[in-house]
Amino acid sequence: NFISMKNIFFSAFLFFAFSSIGQNAYFTYNKAYGVYLSGNYEGAITLFTQAINEKADLADAFANRGVSYYKLAKYENAISDFIKDNELMKNRSTYNLACCYALQGKIDEAFKALEQSQTSEFKQLNSYIEKDTDFEKLKSDPRWKTLLAKDFNTPYDKVMIEVNEKYTAKDYEGAIMSCDKAIEINKTDKRAIVSKAYIYSLLNKDDEAIAEYNKLLLNDVNDYEGYSGKADIYYKQKKYSDALSLYETATSKNPYFMPFYQTGMSKYALGKKDDGISDLKKHCELNPTDDITIYSCGRLMYDMQRDNEARTYVEKAIELNKTIPEYFLLRAYLNQVSKNWNEAISDYSKVISMNGNGVGESYYKRAICKGEKFAKTNDPADKSGFCDDMKSAKELGINEAIQYVNELCK
Repeated sequence: NFISMKNIFFSAFLFFAFSSIGQNAYFTYNKAYGVYLSGNYEGAITLFTQAINEKADLADAFANRGVSYYKLAKYENAISDFIKDNELMKNRSTYNLACCYALQGKIDEAFKALEQSQTSEFKQLNSYIEKDTDFEKLKSDPRWKTLLAKDFNTPYDKVMIEVNEKYTAKDYEGAIMSCDKAIEINKTDKRAIVSKAYIYSLLNKDDEAIAEYNKLLLNDVNDYEGYSGKADIYYKQKKYSDALSLYETATSKNPYFMPFYQTGMSKYALGKKDDGISDLKKHCELNPTDDITIYSCGRLMYDMQRDNEARTYVEKAIELNKTIPEYFLLRAYLNQVSKNWNEAISDYSKVISMNGNGVGESYYKRAICKGEKFAKTNDPADKSGFCDDMKSAKELGINEAIQYVNELCK
């Protein structure tokens, strides 16, 4: 139930020209965050520490290193980092401090931090606090009920809670109406505009969504979410040139924002294949457990005849997820191209046994591998099952198998 700083990955509060050293720190931070999401908290701590060494005032690194320490029950280390984050970003980690103090049995400190958090912009719903098991030691104290009896939410907060409830209930039109109510209450708080734009995009009302993102930019030309939100819509529409330009603007406004998957795919689609692959590789570095993109990167490299690199990526994808037939199919292609017949046959057999996409193709290509192997060895055992495979491929609609069946498998 601990509140991690995961939303910081997309937060925008640093708008300035930054050096290559600073940029390295943001990349290291995002890499650390990817490791954190994988559950490797020790590894995340190492990388968050590296990011701090590269940029001493990187508040998010302190915040998330603190969360990582919390996950390992190293509460003193976590408290130290949360205090540092609060020095850089007032009250952002105060709720987390309250959790750590409560778990240590420091009741007075926990109540003080919790009340401070609830009077800040980072307040939590009372219902959430009540369910948070970190506060079990506080619940017998009279101050507990007193705290929960207080209403810390502003009128704007209350309407935004309403937005969230309607969105969760999939009442999207109702959520949009609540966003409008919130905007009427406070036109300077962008949360309602961002929420409204996102919901319009979800409903494929792209023009309406773009209009909301433009409102963000009218209020603040440096608001990266205005650029990134519009970029997402153009990317969805396959307007890759427009999307790429907006993604690049967004990254110039917020050094944390690194949409390498989207920029990589956009560049690839625009014919800048090497640049696209470079961005996709960076995405994979930042997201080491994203097996789908790791596979996709390998597949694109295979299409570019960069087979050695493609093999590295597909092996990693298979290591992460052994349930996807396409991963084994790509490795089979690579083994076949390399004339590793036994390995190719094994991978095609794996695809067939999984009975997913590519079964017909796998029967056909497994037969081809058997034929190629037989041509090299002249061992009749090596072509065993050739005709059965070709007949199966033919039955599954592989037209290339028809001639083999007619000429060799009568």
